[in-house]
Amino acid sequence: MVKVLLTRKAKTDLESIECFIAEDNPARARSFCEEFLHRAVENLATFPCSHPLYNKEKNIRRFVYRDYNLYYQYDTSKDSVYILHILHASVFQNMLLRNKR
Repeated sequence: MVKVLLTRKAKTDLESIECFIAEDNPARARSFCEEFLHRAVENLATFPCSHPLYNKEKNIRRFVYRDYNLYYQYDTSKDSVYILHILHASVFQNMLLRNKR
């Protein structure tokens, strides 16, 4: 089975998501992040190449869960997935709009 690892940046992203959700619902913040991580790890470990390429040159793929985009790389030589970033979809859209100017 494929190993799934979080980079420091992805861990920071997840902590930020938890803090943001906790402002309105502290109990849901923890459970959402646990649920998100569980589903992502389970899916990526089983089907690491099933999600669309976001950046072909860097082999970065995007996994979508609810309103969040998870960006990762799959290293076939190490049979490992590296989760790079976890961003809310609105952040992703804002980045795209900013880059088109």
